[in-house]
Amino acid sequence: MKEKLLKFNNYIDSLYPHELDYLMRIHRFEKGINFEILQKVYHNVYNPENRIELDITIDKRSYSYVKKWMENSLLKADVDIFHKWLLDTESLILNDNITPEREKEILNNIRVVEPS
Repeated sequence: MKEKLLKFNNYIDSLYPHELDYLMRIHRFEKGINFEILQKVYHNVYNPENRIELDITIDKRSYSYVKKWMENSLLKADVDIFHKWLLDTESLILNDNITPEREKEILNNIRVVEPS
């Protein structure tokens, strides 16, 4: 029998506690079920030997939404990816190889990036 929520559980197993601390600080869920899922994930990451089973009666779309939100939120906060983008952009600027699409991306990122 196929294990329920296998992809979601595999994703949870790949997370670190400090990532969950960050996600708990920034969440703005309006649906209580999404926050309930996040709380269980938080518990399971901090207590791998005493895991809480995920409720399989909850709609899979809620799990999918929470997983996608976690992935996107962590991706936005990943300084390595941003650092690589900065280096690539600098190289394009120095070599005068910026396409109109890349210029739009640069201008958009300049507007939304906050100093950290």
